[in-house]
Amino acid sequence: ANTTGTVETIPSGHGGYRFSHALLQQAVYEAIAPIQRAQIHLATAKALEEIHQDYLAQHAGELAYHFSQAKTISGPEKLVRYSLMAGEFSLEAYAHDQALALFQQGLAAKEKGEIDSESASLLFGLGRAQLADLGRSQFPEAHRNLDQAFNYFAASDDVERAVAVAEHPVPNIAGLNIGASKRISLALEMVPPDSRTAGRLLSLLGRIAGSQKGDYQAAAAAFSKALAIARQENDPALELKTIAEESYVSMWHFKWQEILDKV
Repeated sequence: ANTTGTVETIPSGHGGYRFSHALLQQAVYEAIAPIQRAQIHLATAKALEEIHQDYLAQHAGELAYHFSQAKTISGPEKLVRYSLMAGEFSLEAYAHDQALALFQQGLAAKEKGEIDSESASLLFGLGRAQLADLGRSQFPEAHRNLDQAFNYFAASDDVERAVAVAEHPVPNIAGLNIGASKRISLALEMVPPDSRTAGRLLSLLGRIAGSQKGDYQAAAAAFSKALAIARQENDPALELKTIAEESYVSMWHFKWQEILDKV
């Protein structure tokens, strides 16, 4: 270390240096003019892009941070791109709070105007993160975000992405998943009626209709169609999932029926 103790060598054998305390680093950083800080962050981001070009997803959070600090001179494009990429990477790692912040950052950086594919993807990510990380009071906002994403993909004839939004699992809480069954029903109109995708959607629709909306007849009809598709397509995973969902709905239906009969 030097005589003042401001910096010290990094004990890695590579001859690097670091500040001896984070507050010293912050003081030096804040003493740099804003335009110069932005230039440093932009240069760092470009260097990281080149170094990690084959592993961008793993370093997207770091890239999003540097592009956010360089936004005044680099623009929002790469900030949005890496916020989306880092948000998806965080969701896969179950870091829901981090994903929430990244998707919000990406949306905030988007210029105001009509929704596009990128903002729809950010809304889809934000809705998933909200369902996973926030309390019940935030469910309506999460569903509004999922609705916006679904509506964009559906209007763009992006069936795969629309189905992905419709298929995303929602917490099994009655009254708090407004919109989920509508998204599923609309997605069913976009896919072949006897396809595996239709079977998966019908299985989900049956669970929501039976356990959250209390419509046992609609649930039974959806499960019946899903099972027929599963057997026709020789899809044991779909068949088992549908049987499990049907059993769960039947259990609650007969339980509530028993309670009502005693009243």
